[in-house]
Amino acid sequence: MKRSAIVMILTIAVALTSLPAAIAAPGLTPGTKAVVNSISSPGTADAGYKTGAKWRPLKKDKTIGADGTMVKTGPDTTVELQLGQLMTVTVEPGTELRLENFYFTRWDDQASLWMKAGALTVSAKKGIGHQALVVVRTDKFRASTGNGRFRVSVAGDAHTVEALQRSAVTQEDATGVSHLIKQGKALVVDAQGSRIVDQSQPRPWWRMLIWLALIPIALLARRLMSKPQPGRRVRRTRSEST
Repeated sequence: MKRSAIVMILTIAVALTSLPAAIAAPGLTPGTKAVVNSISSPGTADAGYKTGAKWRPLKKDKTIGADGTMVKTGPDTTVELQLGQLMTVTVEPGTELRLENFYFTRWDDQASLWMKAGALTVSAKKGIGHQALVVVRTDKFRASTGNGRFRVSVAGDAHTVEALQRSAVTQEDATGVSHLIKQGKALVVDAQGSRIVDQSQPRPWWRMLIWLALIPIALLARRLMSKPQPGRRVRRTRSEST
């Protein structure tokens, strides 16, 4: 009995230690490289990268490093990058960014990006025994998350970060002020200063009607479930009498 319990404990321990490696993204090898998951465009794809002075075409499954590598997309091309095991970056059309630092290990995924123009969406999630942290910088702020999704856009003088899922932590470069941007909110920094705006959409009126209609149904179901059943009461009474 003891021997079987010890074998079971050892088996579970080995499975847990191998789990982070098992859920690694396809094509991603340990190290400091990002993988191009997909490139989509209605026409001819226009995406490139450079580590020096010359731009090279970016293709699916291409691995690219950090340390200043530039990535850009054309006006009709979207690129998705896989960063480590738990983070993805969707680079929207007309975007230029720099891959600054990557640190991908079996237990940690960390990435730092700098965006010059355009827009991108970052997604990070928690894993079992695995932590993630992604930071996106612009000339006006930095935004980060370890378990959420946010979108950063740079359009002229307006720099915006919007929390799409859970929240994002931001810090303004000019003032050093930090903000916790919750889901549905956005931080806008432009020539007029900085402000938090509400980006959430109002709920449709018909959803409220559905919820109001479900309330009496739920109350009726609860009453029926709590009502005692005569058959069970009779059987219990007979057993007690004997």
